[in-house]
Amino acid sequence: MPEELSFDEVEGLLKNLYGGEDVEVYEKSFGAVNSTYIVGVDGEKKILKICTNDYFEEGFMNEPHVQRHVTKKTSVPVPSVEKIDLTCENYKHPFFIQEYIEGYELVETNKKLDDLIQETGEILGNLHRESEFKNYGFLESGKGAIRVKERENWGDFLYEIIEERLDGMQGFRFEDLVPVIERTIKKHKPGEITRNPVLIHQDFSPQNIIVDRGVEAVLDWGGAVSGDPAYDYYNAKSAFRSLLGEKIKDKKVVNLFKKGYSSEINIDEDFENLGDLYRFLSHIKPLWAFPELKKGLDDREIDEFEEELRQKFWELKEKIV
Repeated sequence: MPEELSFDEVEGLLKNLYGGEDVEVYEKSFGAVNSTYIVGVDGEKKILKICTNDYFEEGFMNEPHVQRHVTKKTSVPVPSVEKIDLTCENYKHPFFIQEYIEGYELVETNKKLDDLIQETGEILGNLHRESEFKNYGFLESGKGAIRVKERENWGDFLYEIIEERLDGMQGFRFEDLVPVIERTIKKHKPGEITRNPVLIHQDFSPQNIIVDRGVEAVLDWGGAVSGDPAYDYYNAKSAFRSLLGEKIKDKKVVNLFKKGYSSEINIDEDFENLGDLYRFLSHIKPLWAFPELKKGLDDREIDEFEEELRQKFWELKEKIV
């Protein structure tokens, strides 16, 4: 589990980095990968992210470099990264400090949802159009630059990505579904893809979109890899439907997101061929994240939530041809 740091420890780190005494910690949150703090330095808000889970350290260490890559190569709005220490020279865990973006998570607002959903679709399309790579693979940073750890083909790499997530389901409530997922991806994994590899976010969801007058920033790039844009698109579309479907009709959410995305990327028959498989694989995330998602629910609600996820799992599996 992530380590909980005291405010005094965080303030001590900030004083060491910036000097002086005018530092403050306003808020904290803890996730599976890192601890996140909203801090103040000389009255200016910033975000401090500290990796506290060794299992996810590699992705965390790539995140600030991916954000800088996105800023340099694309028009996608991301927070600027101010300080990076991935060597544990200043602290016992890797950390970085980035710009604080004023606004709200898209999932928290009801204002101008139609426009915002379409705009986020356009932004994902821009990311895929502007960030092509030559090969599929995980990303690594060297001297601040992003490189691709090349994989032979997308199908095998996708299986590798899914296997990593399935490892996190072992010993938990949905462990019995792991063999089903493994058999399904082995049987249906993609063959040759004609689309170029691009930078894919892998968690492009309303929870990671900061909005105000429009979309202000896309957050949480630790899972980014070089992959098939269609995989990222179907993952994102599923997340938008799931998290915003109660505010406006599911079908409208999907159509608005597609309208925005397709203004930048051609969604042709080849693009849609793997849609059913990708929609099924997108459902792994809530299964994997169930221990976190069930927080605050009573026993009856947890059982109902589990049944809902299982029913959706089998519905999506049956659609794969």
